[in-house]
Amino acid sequence: SLALHPHEQLVATGQVGKEPYICVWNAKTMETVSILKDQHTHGVASLMFSHSGERLASVGLDGNNTFVVWEWRKGRMIATAKGHTDRVFDISWDPTSEQRLVTCGVKHIKFWALCGNSLTAKRGVFGKVADQQTVLCVSCADGHLTYSGTLNGDVYIWRDNNLERVVSSAHNGGVFTLHKSTDGYATGSRDGCVKLWDTSFNPLTTINFKDSSYGYKGVSIRSVCWSSDRILIGTQNSEVFEILVRDRENPTPLTQGHSEGELWGLSVHPRKPIAATASDDCSVRLWSLVDHALLTCCNLEQQARSCAFNMDGTQLAVGCKNGSFYILRVRDMTEVCHIHDRKEVLHEMKYSTDGSYLAVASNDNFVDIYSVTQRYKKVGTCSKSSSFITHIDWSNDSRHLQTNDGAGERLVYSMPAGRHVTCAEEIRAIRWQSWTCVLGSEVNGIWPKYTQINDVNAIDVSFPHEVAATGDDFGLVKLFNFPSLKKGAKFRKYVGHSAHVTNVRFSSDHQWILSTGGADHSVFQWRFITDQQELRGMADHLPTQDSHTDSCSEGSDSDLSDVAEVDSEIEQEAQISYDREVGRDPAIHLWEADTMSTLSILKGCHERGVSAVDFSGDGKKLVSIGLDNDHTMVLWDWKRGQKLATSKTHQDKVFGVRFDPNNHERVVTVGVKHIKFWQHVGGGCTSHRGIFGQVGKLDTMLCLAFGKSGNVYTGAANGQVYIWEGNNLSRTQKAHDGACFAIHALDKGFVTGGKDGVVCLWDDNFERCLKSYAITTSNLAEDCTGRLVEENPTVRAINLGHGKIVIGTKNSEILEIDKSGPITIIMQGHGEGEAWGLAFHPSKEECASVSNDRTLRTWCTTVGQQRMIASRKLAIGGQCCAYSPDGNAIAVGCNNGSFMVVNATTLENLVEFHHRKEAISDIRFSPDMGKYLAVASHDNFVDIYNVLNSKRVGICKGASSYITHIDWDARGKLLCVNSGAKELLYFEAPRGKRQTISSDDAIEWNSWTGVLGKQCEGIWPSYSDVTDVNATSLSKSKKLLATGDDFGFVKLFTFPVKVKTTKLEEHLILGKHGKFKKYVGHSAHVTNVRWSHDSSQLCSLGGADTALFLWSYLTTPGNIRYHGDSEDSDTDSEEEGVNKVNDLELHHVFGYRGFDCRDNLHYIDDCAQIVYHAAGGGIVHNLASGQQSFYLEHTDDIICLSVNQHPKFPNVIATGQIGSNPTIHIWDAGSKQSVSILKGFHVNGVCSVNFSASGKLLLSVGLDEQHSVAVWRWQEGIKACSHTCSKYRVFSAQFRPDSDSTFVTVGVKHVMFWQVCGSALLGKRGVLGATEGIQAQTMLCIAFGADNLTYTGAMNGDVYVWKGHILSRTVAKAHVGPVFSMFTTLRDGLIVTGGKEKMTKEGGAVKLWDQDMRRCRAFQVSTNVVKSVCRGKGKILVGTKDSEVMEIGEKNGACTTLVYGHTEGELWGLACHPTNMMCCTTSDDKTARIWDINEKIMLHKISLTSGSRGCTFSHDGNRIAVGQNNGEFLVLDVVSLKVLCKKRDRSGAIHDIRFSPDDRLLAVGSAEQTLDFYELSANCQLNRVGYCKQIPSFVFQMDFSADGKYIQVGTGAYKQLVFKVPSGDPVTESNVISKITWNSYTSVLGDDVIGIWPKNCDRGDVNCADVSRGGNAVATGDDFGFVKLFDFPCREKFVSKLVFMSVNFHYTRAKHRKFVGHSAHVTNARFLRDDSKLITTGGDDCCVFVWKCS
Repeated sequence: SLALHPHEQLVATGQVGKEPYICVWNAKTMETVSILKDQHTHGVASLMFSHSGERLASVGLDGNNTFVVWEWRKGRMIATAKGHTDRVFDISWDPTSEQRLVTCGVKHIKFWALCGNSLTAKRGVFGKVADQQTVLCVSCADGHLTYSGTLNGDVYIWRDNNLERVVSSAHNGGVFTLHKSTDGYATGSRDGCVKLWDTSFNPLTTINFKDSSYGYKGVSIRSVCWSSDRILIGTQNSEVFEILVRDRENPTPLTQGHSEGELWGLSVHPRKPIAATASDDCSVRLWSLVDHALLTCCNLEQQARSCAFNMDGTQLAVGCKNGSFYILRVRDMTEVCHIHDRKEVLHEMKYSTDGSYLAVASNDNFVDIYSVTQRYKKVGTCSKSSSFITHIDWSNDSRHLQTNDGAGERLVYSMPAGRHVTCAEEIRAIRWQSWTCVLGSEVNGIWPKYTQINDVNAIDVSFPHEVAATGDDFGLVKLFNFPSLKKGAKFRKYVGHSAHVTNVRFSSDHQWILSTGGADHSVFQWRFITDQQELRGMADHLPTQDSHTDSCSEGSDSDLSDVAEVDSEIEQEAQISYDREVGRDPAIHLWEADTMSTLSILKGCHERGVSAVDFSGDGKKLVSIGLDNDHTMVLWDWKRGQKLATSKTHQDKVFGVRFDPNNHERVVTVGVKHIKFWQHVGGGCTSHRGIFGQVGKLDTMLCLAFGKSGNVYTGAANGQVYIWEGNNLSRTQKAHDGACFAIHALDKGFVTGGKDGVVCLWDDNFERCLKSYAITTSNLAEDCTGRLVEENPTVRAINLGHGKIVIGTKNSEILEIDKSGPITIIMQGHGEGEAWGLAFHPSKEECASVSNDRTLRTWCTTVGQQRMIASRKLAIGGQCCAYSPDGNAIAVGCNNGSFMVVNATTLENLVEFHHRKEAISDIRFSPDMGKYLAVASHDNFVDIYNVLNSKRVGICKGASSYITHIDWDARGKLLCVNSGAKELLYFEAPRGKRQTISSDDAIEWNSWTGVLGKQCEGIWPSYSDVTDVNATSLSKSKKLLATGDDFGFVKLFTFPVKVKTTKLEEHLILGKHGKFKKYVGHSAHVTNVRWSHDSSQLCSLGGADTALFLWSYLTTPGNIRYHGDSEDSDTDSEEEGVNKVNDLELHHVFGYRGFDCRDNLHYIDDCAQIVYHAAGGGIVHNLASGQQSFYLEHTDDIICLSVNQHPKFPNVIATGQIGSNPTIHIWDAGSKQSVSILKGFHVNGVCSVNFSASGKLLLSVGLDEQHSVAVWRWQEGIKACSHTCSKYRVFSAQFRPDSDSTFVTVGVKHVMFWQVCGSALLGKRGVLGATEGIQAQTMLCIAFGADNLTYTGAMNGDVYVWKGHILSRTVAKAHVGPVFSMFTTLRDGLIVTGGKEKMTKEGGAVKLWDQDMRRCRAFQVSTNVVKSVCRGKGKILVGTKDSEVMEIGEKNGACTTLVYGHTEGELWGLACHPTNMMCCTTSDDKTARIWDINEKIMLHKISLTSGSRGCTFSHDGNRIAVGQNNGEFLVLDVVSLKVLCKKRDRSGAIHDIRFSPDDRLLAVGSAEQTLDFYELSANCQLNRVGYCKQIPSFVFQMDFSADGKYIQVGTGAYKQLVFKVPSGDPVTESNVISKITWNSYTSVLGDDVIGIWPKNCDRGDVNCADVSRGGNAVATGDDFGFVKLFDFPCREKFVSKLVFMSVNFHYTRAKHRKFVGHSAHVTNARFLRDDSKLITTGGDDCCVFVWKCS
């Protein structure tokens, strides 16, 4: 696909493929401007720029034909939607709007509206104007007009989404292309004609291309472009012509090519610059290599697969797929002969060198030899191949022929007889006239490693230049040296073909290479450069080709044997596998070094780890390199957390990346045997490989820096520094003896460091080393108290600041070098190798550690003086160590089973033993004088040694697995042993006799480092592995137990840590581990923890990170984070004459969703209006007039609402809905227009939304299992960041009113304080801290105060006051019951709360508090439960659980009800008064309500004993009958509401109840499949006078006849029945039924309303119907929330529909109209007496809608 930019010379092109991308490029410079990817699969079918050129629309080839709108310059996707289930062919933008687009395709056209990040479509309505057609092309015009070309040749003209008129037979075939120009429109068709039209689409002229000089039968126009008097056309046969309108008979060919069908045949003329091609399109074509033009074309009757010129170029042989071949005269392409000897395809053919023979190779496994001089008589056959023949070549003397076949065989035959030659010496002596065979020792190098035998399709050799060109299945043309003997040889590859390259040939003068593409049908002509480089070493000397990185633009995939061996350290680093948390979901954190606060977190783009990062020169961008297989590079706008671009860098490890400091779009990467120069373009990057030329050898690049001139300096594995100008190597400079690992650019010069342990300072031009610094002990500063572990350690990092050089070494050291020479040690640590051994000195602030880096080290832990005291290299690594009780000796256990005791000061050996083979896992001196030493090994034994005489005195046996921990008791008489089999064993010392101890609670232990035992059972998480906890340590006070585990956590428990049990069932007991404090910092498993001698410090050791962490123990509450299982509850206690009716307009809604929502009621427009939601609509209610207006774009129930408080965004509302794919709508309360629609992240529903302080961000919470929270930049439709929140319900989320970066979420046992960090969210759990007696509560609402205070309302009626994320205090019993809602008044800081509380003198459900929530004033309201509160201008707005909205005056406390509605429970019952503008509704909420439609108020509320689903007025309007769900029904007086009578003869629910026209009888329909008739006497007595039998299901609708003698009944079996009244006899005669006049018509069954049922609908989809009093319209309500209006009668099945999304829109041709607002099933519909209004009820939304009829 292709699109042109409307104003610039830019082109957008889309490709096919598994992960296709779109390139926007400059047509003049051929430079890539932007790359768009990651949205489409399979391919990009269509592209179109918007009129401004700032946006691009694309359609994919996936199953949903995904439609995407891009902000292409930034490479950002704005919105995406499913295009259509069938193929989409074309896109067009409205020239007047960036928000309107049109797509067309198979049997459809869609009109799209872009709003926020949402695309919504309206299908084109064909109506009666024309039949539905496949639309092939489309073009938008001004005035909401759209022109489209169809498959039958018509042009359809649309206004909005309605077909307005048709230009019939605009063409005599499908209209494939429609182009809009300044002069009008041009169309092209299958009929071969181009037609020009004026701007009103009136015909101007017709150009019949078939009649032109280049025309031919069957030509089809696929593309057309009209500019002034010139027209460009493209045909189905890959041709492009230019036509001048004044000379239309003589088009100019611009390019020509083969049409559909694979292209394989290729041959070059032996003497002239002419090439021949043969294709499956049955054509043979001759091409001029000089003019790049088609010379002639010959069409055959068969598909052609091969061709060959004879030696003088006068004849051309063409092989066909049916096994025949043609001989053609080249001068006129006439046939010489046609021979058909084979059945399979002829894949290759060649003339002999002397021109005497023609060899023809077929897929029949034979090569036939024909004599040219004998008129192509067959004279021989080569028949030894076991598979189809792929390639053949003649020898120079024409006496031999070599062949390749599909089985991978290379065979040689003598000619012309075809005798098989097997003598190796004879074969080696043959000189070949050509080499096009892909097999043979001479071409072994063209085959990559691990390739298949058919991956390389073609080869041709230029013998004069000793170069071979190949074409393969991956679309690559490659150049190799020839001969190329070693497999995986060096090469240079070139891209351009889209799929397999089928053939390659050098021209006869070796100036050109031609290649053919199989599926792309293209012939590529490449210029072969020979005068600028030697062809030997071609990979370094041929010019590089710019290509997109994803096209795999590596120079070679071979092992370069002529490159120096890679340094062992580099090789080891390149092969490191990252399986830890580094790679699971790696994140990049950006943080403030002074405050340690997180600025941004970037994640979601890398796998396994992030190996390199760098900031751009302006500090706004960050580049990162991942550790995935492709070492993906990502460019970030880090402040916004937004990914700008991604690209695959290289298959081998990338070691470094740097931004050009002067150009933040330019990046350089270096790694194993490569360097690449990158340019950021849109959503991707383009790359150039570094060209080494003859200046230096290709080597691994380890580091890089930019010089002032823009040159790049890279350190290589051979110790050289490579200097680059652009992407060309300029020169090299020897810098180090060994690899150069680090380089840094200074203001004047450079500094480098290498494996030789030397730091070098260089001049500006990197020509002279000014000074070098050797990292040795002798060069340490005099005041340096530390010492180096080894001399000349490898330098791995380097930087400069304040006149000093800072370096990092391989030994985990950080050193500072003064320019004058002295070296200071800043930091030291263990080197590579897991660290396990750790021990604290018994009396000093000193500890020892031993590691697999084969060093033993001692450390000073005094605060402010932390440093390494001493170190010693060991012969083998160790895993444990221990101080003697006097601190003078250290025992060290080694991995080979030996151990030693060394002097604690000098670390010199005192004694050494080697009695075990496996590693020593723990070692301990006995208490007091340290008389004994216990040594535990992986041999399953513990050896006990007498320290004084250095003899083993005992062995502890009995463990079935390796020993993990040992501890002595305080007397030194007993050992406690843990094993890997989770055994807890006890042994008597010193003999090692095993002891059986039932409980060790009474034993006083000298230390506790074990992980087993009843006293530490609680340290184990649920479902944990036996090895998850690695170490413990008990404090001196024996009150705190510290642990280290496999998850990188250090935890503190209160000792002893007993298991808490929970009884779930009779025989099921679950254990819960203890409450703890958790501390993070280690990256992987924490291998050891130890308290200092006075427990003032805790030391932890990381295994893989080799880091020694020193923690200070604070006795005051600190920054504590509790594990969820310690706090969260397993239950959730609050889950909470007659004018025809032609049109409807929503006029009023009785209802407010308060029964299960909160914080959804707000003042707007300076308190003149309120906004809330009910059903699927957002409602704006004017307080002065009582008028309502509506936002009705949601498709399901709205369950949350928020108002933007920032003055820049007045009256901007956000609402969220439920549903499997819920949307968030941001809309203007004044215009009711959508401002933005957000979707694509949440599932099941959106339960909370809130705007930030600036109004630019929107916070949302979903109803998925993890209740995910998201932050949106709603104006752009972009999700800025997201995070999972809690597995339990989250009720509210709110930004602090003074912040865009901090917000709070509350829910079931949940309070979280969040910070927005770029594209990530950081959350802290609320900490109860030191407040006593306070337990975690379910929190329901949030308010804010000054000084970082947060108030949360709890389930128990308390308000919790938080300072930061620490609980400061509580406001006890702010309400008696749950606090459901809180509102912070920004003007004065006062807080309003609403909750559950009965009305008393002192209290109420609404309270107004001061800023600190210490004093309050209660207001009396007529409800016990308040779900939403809002305050403004001395008034408080209240929403109740009873779905009422009230307003309270603060001064006098007066309460006014503004909105009434039914509360929770389905609403079904509806009846309209026969004479007044009143209606009655009944609901499962056990109430009946009477409404005044004119005054828009509730007149009466009647409490019932049971829910109700049916009601009716008497025809005199004085009485009302109500049927209840328990089978009872009542008759009441309308005025006094007095119960006149009641009756209960049935137990099933009453679904419908009706008075007869004379009000004498009352019909009662029941769920018990009965219909009873009651006579209503003058004294209000009810007597059953009859009933109907044989009703097949429950009764849900009834209508009396006008005379009261008949009744029609609708049943659950969906059969319409008619009975006599009151006898109940069935009436079945159709002639009788047809004559009945009905007093009302509410049935959904019958011939008169059959058209109300949609096609393929289920029973029950249509719930209700009512015919207007005028008898000319019927209104229906269905299960999909639609109210529909039909003409009555409606006898036509499956009438066509017109989707009616705006209630004010006017249509003229619709058979029915559809109106939205209800969120789910519409249960009932009734017209008022004068048809001026229609009343509808919603089942689940509990709302009564009043529609104005017109």
